[in-house]
Amino acid sequence: MTEEKNILITQEGCGHCEEAKETLDPQIRSGTIEVVPIESRKGFDLANKYSIEFTPTILNGKDGEYQKCMLKEDGKTIECDNGTTKEL
Repeated sequence: MTEEKNILITQEGCGHCEEAKETLDPQIRSGTIEVVPIESRKGFDLANKYSIEFTPTILNGKDGEYQKCMLKEDGKTIECDNGTTKEL
């Protein structure tokens, strides 16, 4: 079993993406969150697989299976499509 992973899907020119990256900078620097631009091959593939319609979106999961999540206003927790709330 692998460790849970978070991927922040961003888009060039997206102001909210820049804000999310600033808010999540400590987690990004520590490797807790991976930033993947939607314009990259990996970002494009993830966006298609998980029907990502807007950025920023956080994918949370493990073993290569993720669920879409949104960063809550506190900047420390995410709320996922399945209704769960998790601390980052």
